[in-house]
Amino acid sequence: MFDLFKKLMVARQIRFDEGCLVLLGQAVVMTPNSTLVKIQESLSKYGLENIIYYSAKETGLDWFIKMNQSYGISIKNMPKWGIDTVSLAGFGRPKVLKLDIKNKQSIINLENSIMSEYIGRNDKYVDHLFRGFIAGTATMIFGEPSDAIEVKCKSKGDAYCQFVLKPTNQFDLRNKEVKEQLSLPQGNKKGV
Repeated sequence: MFDLFKKLMVARQIRFDEGCLVLLGQAVVMTPNSTLVKIQESLSKYGLENIIYYSAKETGLDWFIKMNQSYGISIKNMPKWGIDTVSLAGFGRPKVLKLDIKNKQSIINLENSIMSEYIGRNDKYVDHLFRGFIAGTATMIFGEPSDAIEVKCKSKGDAYCQFVLKPTNQFDLRNKEVKEQLSLPQGNKKGV
């Protein structure tokens, strides 16, 4: 992670301008993780935590579209860039266990999930922001609308968090956990 930071500094791809942090040509904001946790907890009270997922999914897709346009990052290199960026951002340590571009499927583990650490023991999956970012990335890599569901979560007692990614139409919405994680927030009927 710090090697990436050093490379970004040398290449002037991370800048600290007056009142603005620019990473790879895009403005970013540093905020305490507790802010994200409070937003998620507030939305969860109303069953709206998937707003975080779908917003992050759009952002993840947009990020890699811009990375591809600005830096020519190929589909093949996107997973590495994504992992490095997520690590640098402080979400935890992601590891791609499976990436099958031909069959459009991936499995990613997230060790030391910062959301799980802050939220603690819970009966729900909690990594909506990370899940959304990787779903957006999967949409770019697989070349069609894709989603991610969390199948293991440290907050639920697992040793790490794990995510399954594949095209949206391959998920079985009759499965309760899949349906909960992919349900659209009220007022949004299209997803990404």
